[in-house]
Amino acid sequence: MKLFLEGGDDKGLRSKILKEENVLACLLANRSTLPPFRFDCGSEDILIEFNRNLHNRLLENNIQHIYKEYAGGHEWNYWRAHIEDSLVFFDGLGAR
Repeated sequence: MKLFLEGGDDKGLRSKILKEENVLACLLANRSTLPPFRFDCGSEDILIEFNRNLHNRLLENNIQHIYKEYAGGHEWNYWRAHIEDSLVFFDGLGAR
């Protein structure tokens, strides 16, 4: 998140974000109750290496997931083009 944090401090939000929450650690700590999940990233997105690393670490730890890469960056055009993939995936899960 710190890549997207601009100057200023909104009631401590900046300091909370900068403490570096670890997505992998959270997923590993909750691995027994994780629902199915997916994520994707644009090949020109500034987060691509972070997402590739997370995907690889999930594979190493046998955490089931779906990861896709598509052309595009961290921008509305990318999200508009690929949000349907996530919505269809989660709709297919139904009520659990």
